[in-house]
Amino acid sequence: MNNSSLQKASVDALGQLVLVLYTLKGDDFRAPLPVLSGGTIGKHVRHLVEFYQCLFGGLVTGTVDYDARTRNPVLEEELALAVAALEYLMRRVGEIGPDQPLKLCTSYAPGEKVTMPTTLYRELVYNLEHCIHHQATIRIGLQALPQRVPLLDSFGVAPSTLQYLEVIYLPIFVYWLWLSVKARSLFFFSAANPSIENGGMLGESKVKILDRIAGPLKPVTLLICPATEPIPLRESLHRHDIGFHSLPSLTWAKGAGR
Repeated sequence: MNNSSLQKASVDALGQLVLVLYTLKGDDFRAPLPVLSGGTIGKHVRHLVEFYQCLFGGLVTGTVDYDARTRNPVLEEELALAVAALEYLMRRVGEIGPDQPLKLCTSYAPGEKVTMPTTLYRELVYNLEHCIHHQATIRIGLQALPQRVPLLDSFGVAPSTLQYLEVIYLPIFVYWLWLSVKARSLFFFSAANPSIENGGMLGESKVKILDRIAGPLKPVTLLICPATEPIPLRESLHRHDIGFHSLPSLTWAKGAGR
């Protein structure tokens, strides 16, 4: 992995977390969850943020010490502050220059400090893996919330695991081709959903599918085009009486719903 791909992977991981927090309510961010042993989503966000902060602090002093993180309680309580901190880290990671030598300081016994050589890129890799690890835990917490929070399939999953899953699905793809030859149709399975375009495999319109459901049986639905600006969007939501939790102190992020 070169510098640019490492930076991109790191920014993408932080960005995924930001998008998740955009959809979260402050009370859910700081609510103790039994599935997290009484911990909160906010605590996990604060923890991974402070590790990145320690890394960037080490660029100034020459020594990275994760044990010296501030453990700022406000960062795990205030959702808007956590989002702002993550967005700042995304910018800092994107501005990282060439690799450079650093020292890593840690302690595993009272009064004993161990110092060893490391590098900026090595610690950036560590922070990326550490971030994904806590995202996996955050995912468990999100799934325990009363309301559904939309998540990418890759959220909290290591890149190596995603690559492994691609290999696992290869035999299924070959089997699909064999069945397609037998049936003389690539979309032979579409008969399972004859009223949906391509059987729902690809190219189907979710709005058209919802339109087939009787009004009283479905929630209020509004189709939003990607180019819609924030003000017209909010007006449309208001006209259709669709509630939407927002963070007024944050700027609009185009493409956030992609």
